[in-house]
Formats: sequence, structure tokens, C-alpha cells
Amino acid sequence: MEARTIYLDNNATTPLHPEVRKELIEALENFGNPSSLHQYGRMSRVKVEKVRESVARFIGAGAEEIIFVGSGSEASNSVVSTLTCQPLCMSEFGVKGKEMAIITTLAEHPATIEAVKCLQGDFKS
Repeated sequence: MEARTIYLDNNATTPLHPEVRKELIEALENFGNPSSLHQYGRMSRVKVEKVRESVARFIGAGAEEIIFVGSGSEASNSVVSTLTCQPLCMSEFGVKGKEMAIITTLAEHPATIEAVKCLQGDFKS
């Protein structure tokens, strides 16, 4: 009887879906910086924007609402800082001119806890 592998530690990493793996390998072939103006950069920009639109459609959002980041820590920091430090963004969430509280638990990722501590002035490096 052949043994089956079951991976249960999806906290930090998760195996890629075969279609995602295929798209990722294809994307890696296009090495241009999407912010560059040269041909390779423009080709990368087109791909990034197509993916942004695809993700937006999938979750029912606008493409302009999709922000790609490099890691979970960067995502967490971006959300905490955007929601608390950007008056325009805050007004979109109905908190303009109101006091705002951020509630976390000890189970929260350290990147989130440190970002919140920094905003509270409790950050110790």
C-alpha cells in the first residue's frame, strides 16, 4: 500500500495549486520590472495588470483596489498603516474625525503586533 502525504502546516507556506504554479513559471520567464519603460518592463506591466483585473473579478472588487505586496509582513504593515495613518482612506471607512481603536491578540502575527505598537508609541527596537 502506497503512503499518502498530507501536509497540514499551511500557516506559513501552502503548496501551490497546479494552475497557479503554471502561471507563476510563465511569469518568471518575463523578467522585466513592471515600473520600467523599456519593452521588458512594459510586457511585465501588462501581465501584472491582467492578473490584478483577474483577482479583482474573482473577489468582486475593482482592479484599483488590488495591491500586490511581497510578503505577509508587508501586507500586515500596509493595512495597519493605511487604515490608521491615511486620512482619505480613513474617511472611506467612516472613521474620519472619530477616535479609532485597534484590537489585537497575542495570537496575532508579530509583524502586525509591532506595527500596532509603533503606532501606539510603544515600539522598542
